[in-house]
Amino acid sequence: MASAARQSPVFFEAAPESTEARDGWDIVLRYQEEGDGPWVVDLSHLPRWDLQDGDLMRFRSAGIDIPEPIGKSAVNINEGVAVSRVNRSQAGIWHLAPGGPEIPRDAAFTDLRESTLCLAVFGKSALGLSEKISRLDLAGPDHEPPCMLQGPIGGVPCQVVLLGGQAGVEGFVFACARGYGRDMARVVMDAGRSSGLHPAGERRFLEWMDALRRHV
Repeated sequence: MASAARQSPVFFEAAPESTEARDGWDIVLRYQEEGDGPWVVDLSHLPRWDLQDGDLMRFRSAGIDIPEPIGKSAVNINEGVAVSRVNRSQAGIWHLAPGGPEIPRDAAFTDLRESTLCLAVFGKSALGLSEKISRLDLAGPDHEPPCMLQGPIGGVPCQVVLLGGQAGVEGFVFACARGYGRDMARVVMDAGRSSGLHPAGERRFLEWMDALRRHV
């Protein structure tokens, strides 16, 4: 049976070089001109689950226990999964690579892809760019990656997972309500124009994740 058609809320004014249809999504793998970084990639098609339960510690995902401290993230870099503790009874599970498992058949899990967008910003000067669009101090000494922060980006409430803070592997991923898709893409692109920010496809993000693995 054919998958239902799904559409990302994010749009970039850039010409795709290669695309792939997957699970009903039309996914850009490469754009014609991606530059040398930094980059922004639309990851809205990758699974993101909200987990709410009175006993989060009984759950595991991709071999990761739910982190106990609020705001802490645990990342299985080989599986491409970030698990973040949002509050006492809530956690976010973000799959950052294709080919992840199906959502568990448990009422505690909710698939967020239809209600949220997800963007990754990474590469040289990525954390400097974040200072232009958010009051969150991603480069501050209090935030050692991987970790999760909540706060505004472009004035919009977001959840942010800081994945890399070192030169060469700077990067973060954030999600917010789907309705802000086009405005959020414009805010990020406008802020990064002076630093050479380009839209990139999923493969560029996976290549960066490989570089991040070598630094872990």
